[in-house]
This record gives sequence, structure tokens and C-alpha cells, in this order.
Amino acid sequence: MFDPTNPPETPLKAIHVENDSEADYTDLGGIIHLSSVPQDNFTVSLFSTRWDIRSIYNEAKALNVHYFVEIDSMNYETIIQDTIDTQYLLNPRPPFLYAANIYYHLQKQDDIFTNLSSSFSSVTYPIIYNDNEALPANDWGGIFIVYPDNTTEIHYHNGYNPYIIMHELTHFYTFNRMNSLTFSGVASTMLDKAMDETFAEYWLGRDLVTNSPIRNYRGNSIAIDLLDIYNIHTSAVYNNLSLNLNEDFYSWYYCAMPIAAVWEDIRLSLWFYDFDIKLLGALTPIIANDQDLHKPRFFYNILMRTSTPNAQMIINKAYSDRGLHFTPKVVSAGISNPPEGRDKNMFRIGDPVHMKVINCPQNIPLTVYVVEDQDYTDGMYISALNAIICQVSGTSDNDGVWYSSTPVMAASDVEDYDILVDKNL
Repeated sequence: MFDPTNPPETPLKAIHVENDSEADYTDLGGIIHLSSVPQDNFTVSLFSTRWDIRSIYNEAKALNVHYFVEIDSMNYETIIQDTIDTQYLLNPRPPFLYAANIYYHLQKQDDIFTNLSSSFSSVTYPIIYNDNEALPANDWGGIFIVYPDNTTEIHYHNGYNPYIIMHELTHFYTFNRMNSLTFSGVASTMLDKAMDETFAEYWLGRDLVTNSPIRNYRGNSIAIDLLDIYNIHTSAVYNNLSLNLNEDFYSWYYCAMPIAAVWEDIRLSLWFYDFDIKLLGALTPIIANDQDLHKPRFFYNILMRTSTPNAQMIINKAYSDRGLHFTPKVVSAGISNPPEGRDKNMFRIGDPVHMKVINCPQNIPLTVYVVEDQDYTDGMYISALNAIICQVSGTSDNDGVWYSSTPVMAASDVEDYDILVDKNL
């Protein structure tokens, strides 16, 4: 069985080799043709024209090795070991780097990126540091850094964990496709990181070495396809701040897991590869920071605006099934809290009229209006409505549901009416 943390020996393409006065890069088979046998300055370096892997103990140049094995008089081989000796004055011991593992997974992930975006083939990656021991030696052992001047770096504790390697690379891919913008600025917190992490998790799913929905969080293996918002909210691990369940909670770091699962659901139901392109189409037009960019609703709205009515139903259901409610549905009924399918839209004079709202963001104030039938336009103000027959206020519950415990009105005239929900976010 293939062990993703111990990949088989594989050729390293586009890797820099120097020998005597020659310098060039290996081909797709990891081969380079030299005019002479390896000389004293023979060096294989972990950098190409697009990526560069270094040690924080020697930031001036890429990690490199000088050894080789003679196969025969015309052929020599260099196998980059898991541990590269980077012992310098500031580093009294050689850390375990697994640098070749980074290079291996970087190449695989880049193939996915360039397949999704052909223009990405000319993009230069940030410098990658793979022995930052200030980072934890677990599933948090990597970070994609955007500095105030918009320069970027990727740091790993080491290159052992392929999930961490690829996860940080996907952050850079999203950053690049979004015109070098971040979702909430360089000073973002866990409270507004969901969309940043969602894109990273989703791109991972395009070619995880494990080819499964399993992700690693806080040392735990998580099947994100089984998660919804409620799993995150009730978890002492993933809601360690005891945050309230409402639409603001959707932006919480760990909510990325169910949102990424929503996108996987939509992908399987609708577009497959075309959904990847649809998400890229949502990223590339963004040319300035938007105060709502970090909110899951921002990309939900884009997906809904750019989809057919049938696709909108599938998108909305995928979000709702995992507890992310954006588009409330209001029904009228003859009883309080009618079960599904027991709504009622025709009443006799004198009949009591109850209201029920479902699929609403959890625990938010809302107002329900009954108004005379009319046409509506986007952005229309409440003050522009036809005669308001009645209005009633309440708060949605943990399931995103509100209903009137008593009738909101009694049918009194033969007339057509509309019911509107104003949710106060």
C-alpha cells in the first residue's frame, strides 16, 4: 500500500544541477546531460525557475547536496535523502528536513494547479523554508505568510506531512488567483478565516495523495464529508471559544471543513470539473479587498447569481443540508409550527393565519411582513412596499426556524398577499 508520508523514489524534474562551469535543470525524467564526470563543485540544489526550498539556518541559497553514486562510467545518480546536513554555526545539529518530500508533493500539486489554470505555469512560488522548528511538529506545522508589503513565504516544521505541504501550497494558489489579495487582510484572526481555509481544503480534494475526504486537524483524522455546522459548534475542540451559533460563526476557522464539503457535494451533483472553473471564475475578478470577502455568504451569492434556477436549488440545498442557511423560506399555515408539507396559502374569511420561517441563519432577529401583492426589485426598501397588512418580529432558533405561536392575523378580505422576511444581520 502506498504510504503518502514515504513516497517511492521518483525523478525530480526541473531541479538545478551545477558541475564545473555547467549549470542547468533536469528534464521531466530527472535527467541532465553533462559534458564531464562530476567535479569537486558538483551540486544538486532544491530549486528550479519557479520554486526554491531553503533552510532558515542558511537563507541565502537553496538546500543542496554534493554527493553522487557511479552507476557506470557514463551514468551517475544522486538520491536526495530524507535528512540533509545543514550544519552551520547557528545550527549545532542537522534537522530532519524531508526536503525531497516537499519537492515531490510540490510537483504533484503544481500539476493540478496548472491543469486548472494554464497561466499558473509561469508563476514563481514563494521561497519555502522547511526546517522552521518554531512551528509545532504536528498538523499545525506549516504556514503561508503574507507580509504587509505583500511578499510571501511558506514555512514548514519539516517536510514529513504531505497534507501540510499541500495545504500551504493551496493557500498560495488561491492568493495568486485572487490577484494577490487576502480574504480579510494580513491581520486576520481565526474568527474570519473560514473562506481562506475552505479554498485550501477544496483544492486539496482535487488530488489528495490519499484520494479521500480525510483531513488532519489538531492531531485528529477528520472525514470532512460527514461534517456540518452543528458538529463544529458543539465540539469542545473546534469551538474552543464557545462561540454563538449564528451567521458570524460561519466565518470561524473550523467551519471551512463543512463548507468545503458543501462544495464537494455541489461538484458531484452538478458540474464536476466545471465547478472548479466556476470557483476560479469567482476569484479572478476580485481586484480589491471587500469587507465581506471573508464571509461564506459572499461566495454563496456569486454561485447563486451565476447559476440556473435548477442549479440554484441544488446549491441552496447543499448549503442548507450542512446547516449553512442563507435564503429563508417563509410559509403561511392554519396552525402554529406546521410540519413540512402542511403549509397553506388559501384562507377563508375569518381563518387564523400563522407564519413559519425556515432555512434562516441561526439565532438572528427577523421581521415578517404581510403586504398587498406586488412586484419587487433588488435593493427595494421596506418603505417602498405596498400597504403593510401586519408585521411580527421574532428570533430564529438553533435550526434556523421561527414560527408564530399565535395567529399573526385573521383573513378578512378577498385579496392576494405576499409574505416577506427581513432578517437583521
